[in-house]
Amino acid sequence: YLWDFGDGTIVQATDTFSVHEYKRPGVYVPRLIAKDDNGCATPVILTDKIVIDSLYLSLSNLPEKICTPKDILFNPVVVNIAADQAQQSLVYHWDFGTGSKADTSNIKAPSFVYQQPGSYSVSLKVQSPYGCVKEVKADVVALQGLGGQINGPSEICQESTAQFTGTTQLPGQPLWRWIFDDGTIVEQQNPPSKKYDKAGSFLIQLIVDNKGCMDTVTRALEVHAKPTISLSVKQATLCEGSAINITAGGGNSYTWSPAAGLNNATGASVTAAPLNNTDYVVTAISSYGCSNTDMVKIAVVHPFQLQLATETAVCLGESIQLKASGGVTYQWIGNTNDLNNTAIPNPVATPLQTTTYTLAATGENQCFSDTASIKIIVKPVPSVDAGPGAEILAGATYPLQATASNDVIKWDWSPAKYLSCLNCAAPKATPLEPMNYTVTVSNAQGCTASDTVSVKLFCSESRINIPNAFTPNNDGLNDQFFIKGQGITTLNHLRIYNSWGTLVFERANLKIDDKSAAWDGKYKGEPVPMGVYVYFVEMSCNERTFTQKGVVTVVY
Repeated sequence: YLWDFGDGTIVQATDTFSVHEYKRPGVYVPRLIAKDDNGCATPVILTDKIVIDSLYLSLSNLPEKICTPKDILFNPVVVNIAADQAQQSLVYHWDFGTGSKADTSNIKAPSFVYQQPGSYSVSLKVQSPYGCVKEVKADVVALQGLGGQINGPSEICQESTAQFTGTTQLPGQPLWRWIFDDGTIVEQQNPPSKKYDKAGSFLIQLIVDNKGCMDTVTRALEVHAKPTISLSVKQATLCEGSAINITAGGGNSYTWSPAAGLNNATGASVTAAPLNNTDYVVTAISSYGCSNTDMVKIAVVHPFQLQLATETAVCLGESIQLKASGGVTYQWIGNTNDLNNTAIPNPVATPLQTTTYTLAATGENQCFSDTASIKIIVKPVPSVDAGPGAEILAGATYPLQATASNDVIKWDWSPAKYLSCLNCAAPKATPLEPMNYTVTVSNAQGCTASDTVSVKLFCSESRINIPNAFTPNNDGLNDQFFIKGQGITTLNHLRIYNSWGTLVFERANLKIDDKSAAWDGKYKGEPVPMGVYVYFVEMSCNERTFTQKGVVTVVY
């Protein structure tokens, strides 16, 4: 016979009876193998398991001090072979140390409320079905507590505010200490309201300290997320009179605002046909009652009126810029030969005859279109010939003679220098320098034409007349000395000396026949003596310079 006792011990014997001592607790299954003389073997396994039991108890997790009133959960540490490995039930008996026979329990992990402060000896006795019995004791000191309580919501919506307040089961004046999930600590009975911007579960803890006896209570706050709204359309542009379907998702129910232009103001799907630009706000509400909003921006394109003058006029050969407005895109149609651009609202037109131009325009988003026409009347232009040019003696007079068409009603010569008139057909020119005269004529329609004539000068010193005597006696006859004649444009300098060489008169930059700059026969305000005086004159013409020297006699 070969005995295997299940604990690692194997014994070979010739007897059918065997005794074995188990040294360690456990559950064992012995086996027997029997062999005959021929070597044939048969195994036999014990039907019942052998349980070598042991029992260990501990109340180490029991608090040494508590605050009353306090509900204590008694959860002992129990290690037992019969219960742990053989699934056998144990017998428990608790005595909570109050002295009352009613304050006992026969379950493994009972709870008990200590109502009064004091010192309590708690005992636990446990018995296994195999006769193992063990009893442990522990002391619990109960101090006077007030029983803290947290009042406030257990659930809110994201981005909402929660208000918590603290109370006690018994009256008193404890110290309060709130500890929030983000580390915020508030030491007052009622903390300020607190906003929760994120969704999730948050733990609120309150410590009520009654002179060292601290009750700690906790409250879980569930912050439900706002619904995340999805929209089939976020923004759209509609032609006036059209509609668009909008579908929202992410919520349990929906409201839309404003209601104007919507087929209904509730539900996930609406049809919008606003008359004007509208921002529709949708509010989605979740199954927890939490809400969120989003917006759909709809722009409405209205019919427009194309702005274009109906008629204008230009003179033949002139251009005019057309000015249209009101549309978004433009196209000139029909007769466009005289336009510099047919795809803009303000092209330049140069018609050769009276012409009507037509413009087609479309509005924003190509919703609407309009057309308009403008008639440009082409007015006739007068003609003018300023006449032939001429070369004349400097200082001489030349009659200008322009000819024009019969419709001319106005003449205008420029520049005005040296001309006898400006608004006549034939002014007289007495130029002292070469001149180009332009004549501009106008007809009754306001159209103009211009032409230019050149008058050149030639010089002749021989045509200058310098007197050899004058009588400054104020009789009105020959009282002044000045240079006359033609062929010279400018007297650069005139000096007169007496017989002693004294300069008695001097002028510069004079004109021929300029009596305002003549010598009146005085020197320093007094009449000069009768006699002969020497003059020096420097003259110029067409960038040429002439000088003359002579004498003049003063006679009284």
